Amino acid sequence: VKFLRELSDVCPVVVMRGTPNHDSAEQFATLESTFAGDDSVHIVAEPGVSTYYGYRHGKKIQIACVPGFDRGYYRAKHPGLSKEEENEVFTKAVEDIVMGLKAQCDAGAPTVLVSHFTITGCNMESGQTAFFSQFEPVVYPSTLAAADFDLVCFGHIHRPQQLDGCKNTFYCGAISALNFNDEGQQRGYYIHDIDDSGAVTSTFQQLPTRQYKTIRLKDGDVEALILNAPQDNDGWLLTHEQAEEVKGKIVRVLYDCTDEHNKAFNHAAYENALYRAGAFWVQEITPQKITITVDRRSMDADSTPEGNLADYLV
Repeated sequence: VKFLRELSDVCPVVVMRGTPNHDSAEQFATLESTFAGDDSVHIVAEPGVSTYYGYRHGKKIQIACVPGFDRGYYRAKHPGLSKEEENEVFTKAVEDIVMGLKAQCDAGAPTVLVSHFTITGCNMESGQTAFFSQFEPVVYPSTLAAADFDLVCFGHIHRPQQLDGCKNTFYCGAISALNFNDEGQQRGYYIHDIDDSGAVTSTFQQLPTRQYKTIRLKDGDVEALILNAPQDNDGWLLTHEQAEEVKGKIVRVLYDCTDEHNKAFNHAAYENALYRAGAFWVQEITPQKITITVDRRSMDADSTPEGNLADYLV
């Protein structure tokens, strides 16, 4: 509420409900009652088109909102569908809403579509590309092209991006990194300037955020650490370059090595070294692949299976 009031001193503010399981109905009811009668803050929980005017020059803009919706409503209308069939029905419903809202806009002012769904072809946080509607309702680029809004601003996908092949279509992304899927990604928000003809100029404003760093070690790296193991509890000393890579970041260490090296790898000492180098938090030091080696000379044809097993376990 504090930030919404500060924003409303600069311009009209539109707050749209996102995914229902995150943005609960109770939370939005609270926002609606808090800003009741305030013409500068508009709380949107249902699909619709509204016209807004800037403070300075009174310029007009039309914003069509398609919030996240309650699936139970559509399940009641279409009972007995499989998960995949449900998502096809939901996808068609969203398409109809988008097209219907654009039909309500007039030609006298720029139009903006704001929504909270996956657009096929977008890049997920993990770097994968979303193409299908098997797991959730989606919006197809062909739907956006047919609706032809001047600007399309979506939430839901956490990775900031402008979509290729879609007219002025953006995901603002999360303003803070949330997990290691977000490693190496910028965080911030977009500012879009729209002139009277509907031409859009977009600028990404980067924000400072806590960064994530994954250190990957091979067997040779682990062996080198073991050979240079500290004789006290102070831990290893990282090089200046290594320290700069982890300074102020949330760090995880993933490594591959032999079983012998894994047993000799002092996690606590290495974790201490990372903290001394300035790591904000060491989340884990975890083996990914351990190679088991067996001394075949200790097992021969004269030994019993039980004896061989005992030697192996030793």
